[in-house]
Amino acid sequence: MVDCKQSEIHFEIMDQGLFEKDGWKLLSSHGQGAVYTETLVMEIPKSGCVMRTITIVDPDELHHIVDSIAFVPWAKIEEIHDDKGNLTGRKLINFNTF
Repeated sequence: MVDCKQSEIHFEIMDQGLFEKDGWKLLSSHGQGAVYTETLVMEIPKSGCVMRTITIVDPDELHHIVDSIAFVPWAKIEEIHDDKGNLTGRKLINFNTF
């Protein structure tokens, strides 16, 4: 569980699009009704990625937050660009070549 001071940081980050901050990159975000989820990733070169999922549930304006972290071995971040070179998204890919 994350305290309210940390949740205020995430509410500010949500409005910034495909942000990068302190090594974390936004992989996806989704909101429906009173539930908002964002997935952040941090790449560890030649090892994998740390994935952080933050879910904010706000049915009563109290900002209930669930924060989880997992390691994804053999993954790296691939950025997706449009025809003009603008960053439009990110995805995880497997770099393991047995």
